Amino acid sequence: MPKAHLQRSDLQGLSRLAIEATTQITNISEGLFATIMRRPNRRIGGIPGLVYRQIHTLTRLVGASLEALLAAFSTAAKQTESSRQRDDLLAALNGVLGDYLVASNNPLQTSMSLRVAGKALEPEQSALQTVFEQPQPRILLYLHGVCMHEQQLKQHGHDHGLVAAAALGYSPIHGRYNTGLPIASNGQQLSQLLEQLLANWPVPVEEVVILGYSMGGLVARSACYYAQQLGHTWPQKLSKLIFLATPHHGSAVERYGAWLHYLLERNRYSALFGQIARLRSAGITDLRYGKLIDHDLPAFDRFEKPGQRPDRVALPAHVACYALAATRSTKKAAHSRLRGDGLVAVASALGQAANQPDLDLQIPADRQAIVYSTHHLGILANQAAYQQLLAWLQPLESGMNAAKIALEN
Repeated sequence: MPKAHLQRSDLQGLSRLAIEATTQITNISEGLFATIMRRPNRRIGGIPGLVYRQIHTLTRLVGASLEALLAAFSTAAKQTESSRQRDDLLAALNGVLGDYLVASNNPLQTSMSLRVAGKALEPEQSALQTVFEQPQPRILLYLHGVCMHEQQLKQHGHDHGLVAAAALGYSPIHGRYNTGLPIASNGQQLSQLLEQLLANWPVPVEEVVILGYSMGGLVARSACYYAQQLGHTWPQKLSKLIFLATPHHGSAVERYGAWLHYLLERNRYSALFGQIARLRSAGITDLRYGKLIDHDLPAFDRFEKPGQRPDRVALPAHVACYALAATRSTKKAAHSRLRGDGLVAVASALGQAANQPDLDLQIPADRQAIVYSTHHLGILANQAAYQQLLAWLQPLESGMNAAKIALEN
């Protein structure tokens, strides 16, 4: 089947985004004009006001007409298989605007799914038996990071999860999810899918291992938390959680962005441009401090003055947890001076919090490792990282002490 760069339903989704963008740009322009004219709380009158009102009216009419036309066009259209380029664009778009796409029921939204060879995996036993000719009792689930999809975990022809699964006898599964949704929402959805998967797995499941890259590690932790809250049983088979460049304590990139946004909104002239920063998704703002769960607290504006609201969610006690960090520094650099991987600090990736002991994840030192002279994306194809992951994926009873493999490369 030929793969399409553009589905017909995409036209409907893109038109909605274009209309919304036009509306927002007009609002910003109108607000800036009112501010300059010192009329921030009054409707603009005269010819300028008439022009803005006509733009709003025309935009609504065009939007409604396009919606009706494209809705009928999309309903009658035959769905085709998505191309890699389309998947890349949708992953990035959902990372930035994913919660808005869901709230507005935009067809460009991504739904969570478990996948094999790029295709969604149905949880029914017959479907699983068809996909896996020889299903293994050991399952390896590999989760991607923000603004990504599962096929992007393969870098330079290498996929850590697929290669390790083939070497060690796991059935490999990837997860795809809307990275713009709150991490807590993705955690709940993942727990539900894993509960269905294990209930219908064609052979008795002996072990589940989750390898989480970047945000994927946070989603895995959230899924473990919600599995307990929802009474799910799949964590009973979970033996290992392996975190790959996961920002357990958040990413400085989002914290810097949050402060810039906060400062923009303190000035009446730049505040209107701060509205653009409010478009970034809940998934991205969750990365500020690694927010994993929904809190039973009064609602707060996630765009207000950045304050640390870390989640004190312990790692599951019965699961062996491992953390692999990347640094752009060479091995010669002192540990205290190690740079991050460009997005995640070394301490955050290792779950360390020296200044706040109650936030330290207490991952044993022999289950931590650092890969040197690489960056956040580069770790996905790094062979030192792969050898470390391969050693950690060995059965626990093998007694293999491989904690220093990555450190020595």
